[in-house]
Amino acid sequence: MQLWLREDIYKDSNLSVYGLTTYCAIRSLIPNEEISTLVVTLEILSYQLTGSLKSSRRFYETLKIGLDELIENKIITQVEEYKKHYLLNCENLFITEDNQYFTIITFEEMRKIFQTENVNSFLLLKYFIFLIDSISSSIDVYLDAFQHKNRVVGKMTFNYLMKVSGLSRKSIIDYTKVLENRELIYINRSDDFLLNEENGEISRLPNIYGRPEDKLYIDKYAENQKDYYGSYRKVATNIQNANTKRRLAQIYIQLLNGNGEKYNKEEISDVYAYVISENKKYENLAAKQNDHSYLEKIRRVDIFDKYNFIRKDDDIHD
Repeated sequence: MQLWLREDIYKDSNLSVYGLTTYCAIRSLIPNEEISTLVVTLEILSYQLTGSLKSSRRFYETLKIGLDELIENKIITQVEEYKKHYLLNCENLFITEDNQYFTIITFEEMRKIFQTENVNSFLLLKYFIFLIDSISSSIDVYLDAFQHKNRVVGKMTFNYLMKVSGLSRKSIIDYTKVLENRELIYINRSDDFLLNEENGEISRLPNIYGRPEDKLYIDKYAENQKDYYGSYRKVATNIQNANTKRRLAQIYIQLLNGNGEKYNKEEISDVYAYVISENKKYENLAAKQNDHSYLEKIRRVDIFDKYNFIRKDDDIHD
């Protein structure tokens, strides 16, 4: 079940973590906009969060604080109270205008947070909401020409998350680890950096995060960032690959000229693998683009026949 949370509510400075949590619990009880009134008890709210009817007295007290905050701030309206039951009008919880911002968490995520031991679940839920809120709705990530998705990647810094959530850096670091361990978020941590050639300044590429089910998109976006910005390791790898190919091409010419005695078995095997790979590339290009000029780039492989230590394609498939 998806919980569509209004930004003006979860960012309301008058609302404590208890009010925010109670808001989420109530929102999980309302299936659609046609149902605007609701009867709840503190026990029901507790069950929505924890999946248990055996919560502590202190936990019920915090939910009552949260419920009172929602009523005092006119986020919900208390119509009637009878014994332990509260009749609430919840029509203000819905997103009714096009210009209303929101974020979406799921009922399962909320409950998983409150079933996490040895952590302040109220603060953890708040941080999770703001973390999910920071996932971009404007970034569309393509795996290929047909598979693409948005609202999957976030790349905000700790400083930004501290500012919007009001939590300390240590809390954010600690809660991030908890969310990872609970498999509520996935983080692609960058070990790469950008090098400004003009002033020599180094800046690390940001970590990319999102939900675990979007791992393929997160990893793809992180890799695309390295290509887009020309990260140091990416550039270095590309240069190294280009140099390696250039060297193998030069050795091939030497083999073609009958100077194979200058190279060892490993070098000759690498040249053979390089030539086969290049030939297949040009064959595919010729077929794909219907351009036979690519076939002119194909290199001879018969020069490798005298090297019995090379495993040919036919040997591999025997």
